[in-house]
Amino acid sequence: MATITGRTLKARDAVVKATLSAGGQMLSAAKVTFIGDAKTAMLMSLNVDKFNVLANGGGCRHLYRLR
Repeated sequence: MATITGRTLKARDAVVKATLSAGGQMLSAAKVTFIGDAKTAMLMSLNVDKFNVLANGGGCRHLYRLR
């Protein structure tokens, strides 16, 4: 099992790499293209690390899972 975190403001190509915890072997997936489609996208989950954030203070992190 691997957890992948990515950040982008644009649709683009990406190559996902993961290191296996057993044996330390690194694997790469083929290049994939991420294209947002507002008509068919569905929010599967949303996790927030903070519920209260001060203006100009430390930020919060939102983890979205879309399908």
